[in-house]
Amino acid sequence: MSDTTLSALKGVTTRLLAYTDLTDVVGTKIYSNVPQQTSFPYIYMEMESFDWSQQDDANLRHILKIHAYSRNSSPKEVMTIKQECYNALNRQEENISLDVGVMVILQYSGISTTFKEVDGKTWHSVVEFELIID
Repeated sequence: MSDTTLSALKGVTTRLLAYTDLTDVVGTKIYSNVPQQTSFPYIYMEMESFDWSQQDDANLRHILKIHAYSRNSSPKEVMTIKQECYNALNRQEENISLDVGVMVILQYSGISTTFKEVDGKTWHSVVEFELIID
């Protein structure tokens, strides 16, 4: 089994950076490690990986969580970012290039949320995707 986590994260990042409806809002501020003093809005991505082996076929299943952050007075900006992430990724397997493996499934998991952080200034939106790589 090859660990396809980094390959998946790189492929998704490349896709998001190429999606102009998203970069019109966040620019190139799409991170898996957010630098200090990053200006708003921006995206933070995290991924969990699970064994998805079947008989002689060793695969990984990934859960990708994309967090959008904004300091606008309303949730509109983070909700727009969330929607554009959905548009860029959901069922777009053929548009994701991987260094290792082949993207079999890339789909919205049905989980998303938007809320105001406890600081009272920051809007936070999350959208989750399931990825299976062969």
